[in-house]
Amino acid sequence: MPFKVKISLTNLPTNKSVFGRINDEFLSAAAELTDDLERLSPVGATGDLRSSWAVIPSSGGDGELPISVRIANDAPDSLRRVAGSPPGTRADLRDLQRWVEAKRIANGSNARQVAVAIRRNIKEDGTQRWREGGNQDMGIGRKGEPLKNGLIDDAVEQLARNINRINFN
Repeated sequence: MPFKVKISLTNLPTNKSVFGRINDEFLSAAAELTDDLERLSPVGATGDLRSSWAVIPSSGGDGELPISVRIANDAPDSLRRVAGSPPGTRADLRDLQRWVEAKRIANGSNARQVAVAIRRNIKEDGTQRWREGGNQDMGIGRKGEPLKNGLIDDAVEQLARNINRINFN
């Protein structure tokens, strides 16, 4: 499942010049947040999680609300990889073996044995990230929700402060 977060502004009367300034603030905040998410993403075996973050701007139309921006990661299983896997998850053995080898924990048949043990542990207990309630460093909960006082929550608060400084007259 891909990871997505959406930040929207829906109920602010505005004109086109103010709309443009607010839209610029949204895009700037999204770019900064995306850089932070990329920097804090787990590397894994392939690095694709870090390189798959994107900003997807959208709006209600030319100078109309809502203004919104989505930040998404479309790497395979990005939500699970960011927030952790719950107990009962059957992790892919090839992916785990590739991760074990990339981290130089073991190689060859030993890597497979380690991967089997890790998969069994994930199935029984979930990943450590899941047990800790999600990705605390990134401020993302188990279901992809922003954690209070986490990275995404802080970025939204900073965006609100920046918008409040705009002169609407």
